[in-house]
Amino acid sequence: MKHLILIFLFFAINLHSQTYQIKNHVVGSSATTVSNSDYNFRSTLGQPAIGKIQNVDNIIGSGFWYTIGKTADGMHIIYLNLGWNLISTYVEPEFAALEDIYSEIEGSTVIVKNNSGQIYYPEFDINDIGDWDVKQGYQVYMSSAETLTISGEKVAPETTEITLTTGWNMLAYLRDNAMDIEIALASLVADDKLVIAKDNMGNVFYPAFDINMIGDMLPGQGYQIYLISGATLTYPEN
Repeated sequence: MKHLILIFLFFAINLHSQTYQIKNHVVGSSATTVSNSDYNFRSTLGQPAIGKIQNVDNIIGSGFWYTIGKTADGMHIIYLNLGWNLISTYVEPEFAALEDIYSEIEGSTVIVKNNSGQIYYPEFDINDIGDWDVKQGYQVYMSSAETLTISGEKVAPETTEITLTTGWNMLAYLRDNAMDIEIALASLVADDKLVIAKDNMGNVFYPAFDINMIGDMLPGQGYQIYLISGATLTYPEN
């Protein structure tokens, strides 16, 4: 029986090696996230996995990868620093509940806040926010630096309208590449509705005084903006 198992395992590995190549240093020695340019593992390769662990293209289970039908076309990796972060994504999450989105880094996520002041507080099983809204930015406080991976469908920024209210808004950036904030928010400036925009570092874009300390808006970052009246924003296409 042992010989049959070994033959089967050798056959499985040989078969998959025709499609995939496991590179050096991709395998970890404990249940941590390990990655190279091709793969992102979230469990020790070669050891049994409880249920299944997957990214957009592959599933890992009991140590073996196999291709699945593609259900999403986007994966966004967001780097979170120790302390406060202001983030957003250009991907509509496949599983939108915050418990699902932060499941891999729940132990390091202290609190998440949205523009309405609602919170996700995993230590106490509090989720007033519910599901992730791709049009919003979120403030996240981390007890250690982590990587947040969001999988789902990439949004089309040029056809996704973001409704903004008078006063402060935490705004998502929906493009998958950088753009000068003066161009990205040009419609709000032209309508004389944007007073100021701020990033997570406290840099500001203050059009009335031709001040632009932010420069480019970046994928993964969220922004705080103050409007003198409600508006609708649509970003230029990618």
